[in-house]
Amino acid sequence: MSNLETRNIFIDTSIFVRNKFQFHDEGFQRLVQLRKFRSIRLYTTDITKNEILLKIEEFVEKAIRSAGKFRSDATILSNIDTPPFSEVFIRLDKDDILEKIKQKYTSFSEETKTREINVESVSNEIIFHKYFNSIAPFSSGEKKCEFPDAFVVEAISDWCGRQNEKIYLISGDKDFQGACEGSEKLLYLDKIEEFISLINEHDKEYGNKAIKLIDEIKNEIETQIEDSFTYLGFWLEDQDGEVLDIDVHSVNIKNIYFIDYDNDTGYFELETDIDYSAEVEYDDLDTAHYDSEDKQLYPWRRISKQLEESEEIMVNLRVDFDVPVTKIQNYTILNINSGQDISLRVEEPGFFK
Repeated sequence: MSNLETRNIFIDTSIFVRNKFQFHDEGFQRLVQLRKFRSIRLYTTDITKNEILLKIEEFVEKAIRSAGKFRSDATILSNIDTPPFSEVFIRLDKDDILEKIKQKYTSFSEETKTREINVESVSNEIIFHKYFNSIAPFSSGEKKCEFPDAFVVEAISDWCGRQNEKIYLISGDKDFQGACEGSEKLLYLDKIEEFISLINEHDKEYGNKAIKLIDEIKNEIETQIEDSFTYLGFWLEDQDGEVLDIDVHSVNIKNIYFIDYDNDTGYFELETDIDYSAEVEYDDLDTAHYDSEDKQLYPWRRISKQLEESEEIMVNLRVDFDVPVTKIQNYTILNINSGQDISLRVEEPGFFK
């Protein structure tokens, strides 16, 4: 399969800065969707979180200064009091802008269910050892700004050791790259898009292998679908009667669609054709008499009939695999036809007596 090694990621402050905090951009929104449907796990640290909030303030202050300079240079446009020219000279509220952008960051963190790794347990002794020996993320031992990065890297490394996990550190900072070199737990990527590409490639391969394994036991699954199908609800749409019995003649899984997965569990939809007969019984209204007192029809007899039917339904399937997708451990039919009852008609649509 693809060389995706973990679904854990940490996004460094430099990535948010590089993307100018555009949380509506494709990369950030793809992470939101992947977290929702593909169970990736995002992590941050309290240091990183505070750095991001500080950078947002710096960028907002810079933007307001730039807007002020532009208004000063473009004063002549103020002579036009209609949009869009008049809007250029609207006074910018720094606090309001800060609140809105910080809220977007908070919303992104909530939507991705970002978890926080605490740096309090990091040993100062380890950090100073790296500082005096110019060990990454310290490049020369002179940049004090590398201290926060050192605490972040060490905290994440400690977390990986305790959890026996790996994690992708996504950063545009080469000092982070240096800190990941030689580590089996810390995996460096330069862009969010690189991680998304790994996920997409992995999921495609996962789906193809999983579908092949399911296809190998298709006959067994079809037998279970046949058994489960008869337990659905059946009712007559065009007659006052009931469905007495269902006899399935054949079940054919036409297509297998890979929908989602979480670790070693995959979720699939099976497009399935089912041919069956239904024994039905309903009132013969041709023999009914009308009781004017009760204002109801009372049929004298019932009609029994066998209907030959065919349904195309979707079956939702959960499958547990060995990792990496070499064998099916077990599977469960989650629902058939979304659990909805099936309606039958005694007469063909458009039939008139």
